[in-house]
Amino acid sequence: MIGQTLYVSNMVCGRCVSVVAEVLRKVNIPFVSIQLGEVELLGPMNQMNREKLSLKLGLHGFVLLDHENTLMIERVKESILEIINDNSAVGKTSYAQLIAEKFHLDRQQISALFESVKCISLKKYGDLQKVEHVKECLINESLTIQQIAYKLGYRNIHHLSNQFREITGMTPARFRSLKMFDGSL
Repeated sequence: MIGQTLYVSNMVCGRCVSVVAEVLRKVNIPFVSIQLGEVELLGPMNQMNREKLSLKLGLHGFVLLDHENTLMIERVKESILEIINDNSAVGKTSYAQLIAEKFHLDRQQISALFESVKCISLKKYGDLQKVEHVKECLINESLTIQQIAYKLGYRNIHHLSNQFREITGMTPARFRSLKMFDGSL
């Protein structure tokens, strides 16, 4: 084996890529590239280094994956985050359809696998992740709710508000006002 691909759970942003790269350097594991959820090593890795890397990644909240279905689920979760962050396709077609096209698999097969492992539908998982992204925008950005709706590909502000209320039990405006007074949300 010339190289080896590792799959790492919980990588959600560019900072995560930097942290994983730093961990790899500290444990002296040469790598070719890193992207969200995936590390391409320069060569094969022995079991002792794998355990050492797994431990070090765990200290930062990452999980080194190895089971085939688990790997696929993590790739699906990462793809949902990419779809939400890209926003060009959000709302235009289902998460399952976009992911099926990306991995050249059957939409129903992907949906069934995801739901059997995660006990939640792809749509519901995607909606939860999207609302988490809305929360981040409400907390960390000075955008209006209408601007956030546009940025994240909602059909309109009412769609965002209804989905947010359904998942959190409060409106985006209420969430933002509570966050201003209480840093614990």
